[in-house]
Formats: sequence, structure tokens, C-alpha cells
Amino acid sequence: MAGMPQLTRGALGKILREEEAPRPMILQVLSLEKLVKGNMDRYKVLVSDGETKTQVMLATQLTDLVAKGDIGELSLIRVEELVANPMQGTVIIILLNVVGVGKANGVLGNPQAPGGAANGGANNTHGAMQNPPPAMRGNNGGQQAPQSLRPQQSGQTRQYANAQPQQQQQQQQQQQRPAQQQSGYRQQSGAIVQQREITTSSGNERILPIRALNMYQSRWVIKGRVVSKSDIRKWDKGPSNQGQLFSLEIMDSEGTDIRATFFREAVTKFYDMLEQNKVFTFSNGRVKLANKDFNTTRNDYELTFGDDAQIQEVADDASIAQVNLESTPIAKIADMPANSTVDVLGVVLDVGEVQEFTSRAGRPLTKCEINVVDMSEATIRVTLWGDRARDFAVKLAAVDKPVVGIKNCKVSEWGGRTLSTGGSSQLIIDPDLPQTPEIRQWFANGGSANATSLSSSGGGGGGGGNRGPKPFKERYTLQGIKDNQLGKGEQPDYVDLKATIQHIPHERMWYEACPEEGNNKKVTQQADGTWFCESTAQTYPSKENRYILRTVLADHTGSVYATCFNDSGQAVMQGKSADEVEEIKNQSEAALEKFVSDCNFRQYYLRLRVKEETYNENTRQKVSVMSLSPVDYVQESKFLLDALEASN
Repeated sequence: MAGMPQLTRGALGKILREEEAPRPMILQVLSLEKLVKGNMDRYKVLVSDGETKTQVMLATQLTDLVAKGDIGELSLIRVEELVANPMQGTVIIILLNVVGVGKANGVLGNPQAPGGAANGGANNTHGAMQNPPPAMRGNNGGQQAPQSLRPQQSGQTRQYANAQPQQQQQQQQQQQRPAQQQSGYRQQSGAIVQQREITTSSGNERILPIRALNMYQSRWVIKGRVVSKSDIRKWDKGPSNQGQLFSLEIMDSEGTDIRATFFREAVTKFYDMLEQNKVFTFSNGRVKLANKDFNTTRNDYELTFGDDAQIQEVADDASIAQVNLESTPIAKIADMPANSTVDVLGVVLDVGEVQEFTSRAGRPLTKCEINVVDMSEATIRVTLWGDRARDFAVKLAAVDKPVVGIKNCKVSEWGGRTLSTGGSSQLIIDPDLPQTPEIRQWFANGGSANATSLSSSGGGGGGGGNRGPKPFKERYTLQGIKDNQLGKGEQPDYVDLKATIQHIPHERMWYEACPEEGNNKKVTQQADGTWFCESTAQTYPSKENRYILRTVLADHTGSVYATCFNDSGQAVMQGKSADEVEEIKNQSEAALEKFVSDCNFRQYYLRLRVKEETYNENTRQKVSVMSLSPVDYVQESKFLLDALEASN
């Protein structure tokens, strides 16, 4: 074993006892346990320093090292960064930066669990495995002892910094003092997880890097710039289920970002205060695993805050960038699947009018469409939504062909390939990036003259409209909707497929609606036979039936319930309106049943809207038919021939 690095004996025991510890430290991995939650893998690792063995958590960004084999049973690792969190009588150690440095033939030394046989026989309070692989004692030589570290407290989180002679520390502090005065913080020398100390209105606070946050910490302070901020979203699903929320993304000086969501009273307290591009300190929030269905950051964690959050604005910090843009060439978006999230950087060719309209659900919406071109010689239409559509339309129109960076756009197939912004999107005019002058010069020299558009002419709406059948490779299956977890994002997903209407229940096929044109609200019948509409506060002598048709769709992969509203419902019912079908029902139930039966087992090309909805804390997937048309078997045969030719 000559030449192998030597284990840093005693390092783990010192960390667990909150004593001086060395850095970096060499440890041995005795075993790994995979922990799966949702679509995220984490590892609990039993490590040894030759004397002590204890369980530690591996930061999620290190899971690739396990897959590549750099971290495995009996491997030796050099720990560059870690955090230690005292919690309920134990210490949770999380490894943040690790390098594999070799592998032994067996267990090195005779490691004991804390409080085990070598420590007085107490119980193992740190979760170490009591039966590690059989020990094979060995001696690794050939490496100098690491530096000594002293623990430093940050709330309940300990980090470790190089312990230096007092005179040397004073000399370094004198050398660093001018930089401290300029930057407004003091950086600890050689910290395993470097913290910054800043002065706020509540005194000096130690700042933890965002990448060091984890679920085992209850007290922490981070400092970052608000790089994006969503509109306020409200929900009202009954007296016991009402509230509001908004989200923002915070980025620190290391370029690490994290999503934070504020609920209920915290919205009123902090929404106006947290202005985009300003810098704040944040504390007294909760760290949890990121919900990747809604979270577009690359962080495995996210934050939630209530009205007891502690947030303070601080002086602007030039070390924190205003945007962290990883732009994708527009031409490559043509090959990306729908619902992917991308960043783009390009020149705005034109700005459309701001449009205000009402969704099918009765919600007022605002949008504005812009066309963007980049150096890949491709253009794409981007739809801006909400208040930012109105705000940025004015700003973009005031500048001739500005360069823009757009972060967190969602790829859509509606109208060719298009992009759409969401609550976490960020749009920056003339971003301070190295590529900005280059793309501006490229455009000025006529670089966009031969650019091709990925988007068809005309704007995308809310997902409706019949655009004709899709080729096989662009269709979904019903099982594919589940496999791709569609409908779980903030915006609904739209898919095209071919399916058969397998069953139409003939109970409650329509509802009674207001007869006024453009008003689809429900009406109630009065004692005198008239119909009252709450939305107009008027009474009408008659009503209009509108379809709300529940159907069962089926293809070769499965089946799903889907709702057809008035237009698509009328197409399913062979062109008959709901009023006409009511007349059939009034003739006899048998006549209705026969008519509905004749409408079953017909094949259609369909465009579906898929969205998960929550009611009374129960979440279900809601599928609605936006448009449909009967299968054209001549066209379908051509699709089949094309698919067979492509497969050969």
C-alpha cells in the first residue's frame, strides 16, 4: 500500500467533539446507502478516519462521483469542504467537496463508532454502522499531516478555518483591511466553508454561501441578489383553503442561485420590499428539497418563508452578478423537447402589441410577443406574460433592436417552436455579459440577413385551435403523458395525439348557461320558470345548454378521462348542439342512449390540455380536449409509410 495517502486519524472525533480539526482530511468510505426522494438521489455514507467511524451525508452535487466510481466502498477520499450541524444531541456532517484519491484492499485501522468500545462502550449516537466490513489493518504512509483548524460557530452550523499564530493573523488582517473596507465584509482565511461577516442594522452577521445550505440547519444567514421575481398568485378553494404566494430567485457571489417562496402574510410584508436586482440578507426560513416540477434553478434545495422571516436590504455588492445566463443557441431549440427550460441571448427584431384577454377559466391575462434572433442564424417568437409583458413592451419599444437575455423560458410546440416566460423567468435588456458586444456587432454587420424562423406566422393563444394532425414522431401517447409527468408545472402542458373515444357517460352532459352572447356563466331556474344569471344580475326567459362532456379516451398504451367543452363536445356529438341533444333526451332515455352509443368508438386527432389541480389538499390530473378532428385515413397512411421508411 506504499504511496497511498494516510488517513487523517482523529479528525472525525474532533469534529464530533467540536474541537480543532485538520483540513483537508483523508477518510475511507466503508459503505454507502442510497436515499431516494422523488426524482432526487442522495447518499448516506459511513466514513472512517482509522479511529472513528460515523455516518455523513453526501451533498447532492456529488452523486455523480458515486455513479463514476470515484466514491465507493473502501475508497479513499480527500474532504475539501464540509459543514457540521449539531442537532438533537448529535452532529450531522455533510460533505460538500470531495475528491477520490484511491482505494484500499480493506478497512484501514480499527475504527469504532462514537461512544463505542474504544470510547467507553456508550451507544452509537451518530448513526454509524455497527458491523462494517471485516477490518484489514494497514499502514498508509507518505503524506504530510494536514493543517490544524479551529471550529467557528454560525448559529448552529460549524465551519472550520485554519488556526494560525496570533501574530500571523494580525499581519494578515492588516494586509486585508483596505479590501475589507471596500467590500464591506471580512472573509475568514482558509475556511472549509468560507463565511463572510457583514454589518447590518441588527449588528454583525456571518453569511453562509448558498451552496452550503441543507435541511439539517435551522439557523443560517445568506446574502444574495434578487435576480427574478414572480407576480403574486392567489388561490381561493373554499373558506379553509385561501391564500397567496410569490417566488423569487436569489443568487450569491459564487453564482449559486436558489428559489424562495413566500406564503400568505409574508406576501403582504415582503413583496414590495424585495425589488429585483437589489441585494438582501435572508434568514429564518426553511430549507427543503426542491420541487423540480416548479423549480427551474439548478439547486437541489429551495427556501420557504413566512411572515417571521428576517430580511434586510444591504449595500449593493459588485461581486454578485445581476444575471447568470447559460444561453442556448436558438437553432438548437428546434431539436429540444417541449416543456424544456432554456436561456437565450439575442437581438429583439420586433415587439408586438400588448394583448389583454380572458382565459377559458375566466381569468384575465396579459401577453406580448417578441421575435428574437441570435448568432445561430435562427429566430424564435417569445411570449411574455403578466405584468412584465406590459412593462417590458414599453422598455423594448423605446430601444432600437436591443440585445436581451431571457432566463428560464419554456419551450413550446404551439406555432412551430416558441418560447414562453413564466413566474421564474428573467428578462434583461443589454445584459452585462461578455457575449453582448459580440452579438450586437454581429447584428450590425448584417448577420441576421439569412436567419430562419422556428416559429410559424401568427401568435400562439391559449393552446386551442386545430392545426391538423401531427406526424408520428411529434405525437404523444396517453402513457407518455404520465411518463413525462406533464401538467405538474406552473403552466399547463399541451400535447397532440391520436385516440379513440371509448365511452361517453350520458349523465350530466351539459350545464345551463346564460343565453347572452359571450357569457358562458351558469344560470339557475326560478320558481316562475325563468333563468337568473348572477354574473349579469338579470333574468332570462330561456337558457342555453353548453357541453361539459366527460369522455374516456383510449389508445394502444392506456386510457384517460378527458373533458370536452362546448366546441369540442359538439364535434364529438356529430355536430349536434347540447340543446339538440336535450331534445333527443326529452323524447326518451333510450333514444339518448342509442345516439350517445353511436358517438363512441370513433378515432380523432386531438390536442389536449394537461394540468394538475389541487382541491382540499387532493391533487389530480385534469385533461381537457382543446380541439379534435376525425382521423384522415389517407393522411394517416402516408404518416405510416413515412415512419416505416424512416425506421429502415
